[in-house]
Amino acid sequence: TENPSGQAFMECLRGWSVLCDDIFLWDYGINFDNYLSPFPNLGTIKANMEIFRDHGVKMHFSQINSTLGGDFAELRPYLVSKLMWNASASLDSLERHFCDAYYGAASPYILHYIHELEGAAVATDVDLFIYDSPVSYKENILRQPLLYRYLGLFDEAEAAVADDPVKLARVRRSRLPLQYSCLELARTNPVRDDDALSDALDLFESRIREYGIETLNERGNSPLDYCAMYRDRYLRSSRGNLAYACPVSYVIPPKERYAEPGGNVDRERFLSEVLLPLSRGEAFAYRPLICPAMELGAPVCVERPDIAIVEGSYSQHPDLRGYMDLTVFLTLPPAVQRKRILARNGVEKLAVFIERWIPLEEKYFSSLGVEKAADIVLGG
Repeated sequence: TENPSGQAFMECLRGWSVLCDDIFLWDYGINFDNYLSPFPNLGTIKANMEIFRDHGVKMHFSQINSTLGGDFAELRPYLVSKLMWNASASLDSLERHFCDAYYGAASPYILHYIHELEGAAVATDVDLFIYDSPVSYKENILRQPLLYRYLGLFDEAEAAVADDPVKLARVRRSRLPLQYSCLELARTNPVRDDDALSDALDLFESRIREYGIETLNERGNSPLDYCAMYRDRYLRSSRGNLAYACPVSYVIPPKERYAEPGGNVDRERFLSEVLLPLSRGEAFAYRPLICPAMELGAPVCVERPDIAIVEGSYSQHPDLRGYMDLTVFLTLPPAVQRKRILARNGVEKLAVFIERWIPLEEKYFSSLGVEKAADIVLGG
């Protein structure tokens, strides 16, 4: 009832409870788009049941998904069933009673995980949605430090029942939503360890097969099909990428800024963040571009130095070079340039430089007379 949709629902429920005391309510309580995704709403079940009871709800259909492999697919229907009989029952007692019986010695770690996940949801004020991806929670309940903690708790849970095959299987089945989330989050990372990711996918697939998990969502998508698709789309392939380093023909030409020589660099940001403060004798802070992610990193603070060296192909753009006391242009034969790029970046990146970056730089140099305007020209 704290968010707008909850408040709108309560307004409707109060209205109906005035008109009658025999309400039939259909309640959604799981992520229908990703059954195998953490959905920390167990703590709200009891509060909801009490609200329904106090507002004339006599019949309640709780669609909370008991599909095999779903997020706590065994615990959810147990809690809902018990609370339908007695909405005043202790949620903590019900959770502990079930987990002690179902997970055995692993129960304390499973309960700890449930409470940590729900605590993260409260602390980050996240709104759960019934058609979300784990990626939606990348910056709150599924942040990397929290994921490490969750996985550690499941490691402890597995170790606690390592000599009990039945309960070990239950713990591992309950771990599947975390494994699925890790795979989904990994595909969004610009830098990743493909070998480790392949191992994680293999383990997820083997557990899916072992426990007979047949569906990922209400559409009936197969988790085995998901694993095959993941390998094809997100892991390295021996067949290569047919489009890699190929020339680009524009259907819609780029905007004027990107068509002009040197227009592919954000020189205005460099001017405002670095050169203008330097020209005033001030300390400054700049935000480096993280190329693989194409996003700006955290600000780097720099005290005003006695001598500042600005390096880069586009550092002598006419909009910038007026702030320099001395400009130096370094040139070298194309063969040497390619040899150095190969040694620094490898064969694949060399092709990108040859097809894209070097032509852009050469166009910029020749169009704006960069070499001629330099105070000193050195050959390399």
